[in-house]
Amino acid sequence: FTELGNSRSSDNIYAYNLFKSDLTTSLFLNTRGGGSYGPVYRTKAYNNTAYLTGSSAQGVVCTDCGTNILTFKNNIIVAKWKTGYANAAFDESNNIYWLGSVTNQLPISSSSLIIDPKFVNPSAGNFHLLEGSPAINSGIGESLTAGFTTDLDGANVANPPERGAYEYGSVVVTPSPSPSSKGDANGDGLVNEDDYAIWLANYGISLSGSSNGDFNLNGKVDGIDYVIWVTTYTRATPLPTIVPTPTVTTPTATPVSTPPAAGNHLIISIGDISRTTGSPSLDVANSIKTLNPEAIIMTGDYDQGTGTLSDILAYPDKLYGPKPGGLYPKIYPAAGPTHDVASCTDQLGYSSYWGKDAFKGYSFDLGAWHFISLPSAATRYGCDVAGVTAWLKADLAAHPNKCIFAYWHEPYFTSPTSSHPADLDTRPWLDALLAAHADILTAGHQNGNFEAFYPQNASNVRDDINGIQAFVAATGGQSPYSFTGIGPNLISRSSGAYGPLVFNLNDNGTYTWQFIKVTGPGIAPSPSSGSGVCR
Repeated sequence: FTELGNSRSSDNIYAYNLFKSDLTTSLFLNTRGGGSYGPVYRTKAYNNTAYLTGSSAQGVVCTDCGTNILTFKNNIIVAKWKTGYANAAFDESNNIYWLGSVTNQLPISSSSLIIDPKFVNPSAGNFHLLEGSPAINSGIGESLTAGFTTDLDGANVANPPERGAYEYGSVVVTPSPSPSSKGDANGDGLVNEDDYAIWLANYGISLSGSSNGDFNLNGKVDGIDYVIWVTTYTRATPLPTIVPTPTVTTPTATPVSTPPAAGNHLIISIGDISRTTGSPSLDVANSIKTLNPEAIIMTGDYDQGTGTLSDILAYPDKLYGPKPGGLYPKIYPAAGPTHDVASCTDQLGYSSYWGKDAFKGYSFDLGAWHFISLPSAATRYGCDVAGVTAWLKADLAAHPNKCIFAYWHEPYFTSPTSSHPADLDTRPWLDALLAAHADILTAGHQNGNFEAFYPQNASNVRDDINGIQAFVAATGGQSPYSFTGIGPNLISRSSGAYGPLVFNLNDNGTYTWQFIKVTGPGIAPSPSSGSGVCR
């Protein structure tokens, strides 16, 4: 509480400290720029790690803040309630914020991240960094200039330093010696890219095609091998395999030739494919072919052109077709504006190829799940939106006992980017879906970005009982937009990580989701998977 010292408490520096607390109202740093307890000038915090799990825990609080009040750099702040609050900009950069249930209330710089820092084992008090942590080599050298050359372990600090109190590798972390039967190599209860990294570290990476990691024998170990590994070890019934079974002691993948068990539906959601038949769009398409889903939900922007038939045939048809073969029979599209259709009368290419009216909704069923495709292009151009809304309400009324999965192009729930805010014009459709207790809503539009949100209502209030769980999966290959803010009730997000959003929808009303990074420079979201229950 440096704010209690008034100006007599100026020029304090806090560096390379670990703060861990489960107290209800714990707080890492509180300082002030004015009022009866301030000003307190030039407080500086470098490379601290704060892990605060109390229900009202806060990371950093700075009232009447300013650049001459607080310098805050290279810190990792994990706080259950608020990662931070400041009512004015301050000298902030290269921090990591995570966990807060209340939207981060700090004016953060573009170099700071809202992402899981990937500690080794925080529940056991181990706050060293796992391989692949976004904190590694991503700090700024100002802490070194200030004279802090060793971390909390006494290890020498590199340039650039890590974010947080520990340099990566300052304590050797030994991964689990062998993966479990469910693929959970690090024992954290999840099967994700962290387990894959450990698994490959134990069983070797080779470019020869003989490595256990190179499942598809293409001479490299990459995201497509991860797709195969994840689907083998996370699904109740393994996928039909087209590659040799990996020769490890445990687990042993058993090839099967039957489709997934009845009552389980493997669904992909993907959108915003780049105008190329090469990487990264090709890598994503190949990963989807490997997954062999029952249905592919495509949320628009299929070639980043103008939606002509020649453009569609030149790009998405070559990646996912060719029509009528390939994955084409499994694709259920939705039309977005600009790149799919340009006006209420311009849909010749779209309708000719997809066999759908670009400005009307349609629906279909898979087991206990009812899918609804809606044309956000209609809201952009004003193409009988009232008619689509009336159709939607009638369709929902005709399917009262189904779990509902809806999708369109422009997201209502999203973090703003350099190109697009949230699209509130789809509110009438969202209201109808919420009234019918719809379960899942996916969208695209935010090129190169993935987002997952907690269930919420149309006013952006979290509601686990009656809310809808929304996702943005604009990860088909198009270059990413930059995030400029944080969407309410965000679980996780990524930018520049390409791959499919995979759903396992069960006829008993439960579902799981997982974003699988296949390629791209971006860091995979964390968490990258979750589960839910049909409402």
